Amino acid sequence: METDVVIVGGGPGGAASAMHLGKFGIRSVIAERETFPRYHVGESMTGECAPLVRDLGFAEQMRKAGHRVKLRYETARLLIHKVGWLVQRNKSADMDAAMAKLYVSEFFVKSCLDAIQAVGGSGFMTELEFEREMRDSVRSTLYSGTSEIQRNIIARGWRSDRRLH
Repeated sequence: METDVVIVGGGPGGAASAMHLGKFGIRSVIAERETFPRYHVGESMTGECAPLVRDLGFAEQMRKAGHRVKLRYETARLLIHKVGWLVQRNKSADMDAAMAKLYVSEFFVKSCLDAIQAVGGSGFMTELEFEREMRDSVRSTLYSGTSEIQRNIIARGWRSDRRLH
């Protein structure tokens, strides 16, 4: 196989670079030491990737989706900190832990959907790993207590909280 460029690293940045070069007829091969898809959240979001994101036509979609992800992240962070605060004070944290677990799991799904929507059809290409993130996000609503179980814990806790007031 004849190659013009060797790209070291098969993560999202390497895959996007290969796609970008391919648009100009430049043949590339990706060299990756890992034999399985890597899980490095955000590795392609460094400042050096901004020109590539712009060239691929994703910059505007990423900008528009950014505020939703930031809002979800900060809300999840506050929920998790509240659970820690309650545990440190030896207070019941069951309902709050369930709310945090439910919110984080569903925020993961929504953020994956936003990412796939932002990049369009290429979001389903295995090289960009969005489709794998989507599968993992759906699993997060099923493992370690399904979202429905978390909703039941929240409802039970909410009912008992209301009786106290």
